[in-house]
Amino acid sequence: MVSAPALRITFRTVVASLAAAISFAILAVLVSPLLMLAEFKWTSDEKAQPLAQLSALATDAWRQRTDQPLRSVIAAENSQSIAWAISFYSSDHPSIDARVIAEADIEGTRLDRDVLAVCWANDRNCNRFFEKNLPDAKRLEVTIPMTFLWMTRHSTSYVLYFAYGMERRLDDR
Repeated sequence: MVSAPALRITFRTVVASLAAAISFAILAVLVSPLLMLAEFKWTSDEKAQPLAQLSALATDAWRQRTDQPLRSVIAAENSQSIAWAISFYSSDHPSIDARVIAEADIEGTRLDRDVLAVCWANDRNCNRFFEKNLPDAKRLEVTIPMTFLWMTRHSTSYVLYFAYGMERRLDDR
């Protein structure tokens, strides 16, 4: 230990300091699972979303429909955190079309490539936007339950819009 030269540190002080440090570490290990359970039980709904599960589901559904990896995901302004999460958690790591995210409220925005669009099921503006601007997209509503050990929370619902075949239609022109 580093101290002033005239300060006498006894063996008993060293042992007490070491015991306090070890006790604090053991306490942290014992309390952390309880804090984790409390966080799951009482955190706000916005913070608790099954985004890794949604990402896996969306990626698998895209591959089943297209036989291609997921390359691009978009969302309107209020749902863009979902698009970012899918990009992060998906094994395909699709890109995010920021132009569409930024201009989601502009009417007549058209897409010229295959894309997965995503919204919360209760976000009317986002769903209305993609229904209007992706009229040929296949719509899939998914509800994912949130569970941890023996505890459950409300389920969260999302809408996925599968817009594919666009690149081929443009090539045919």
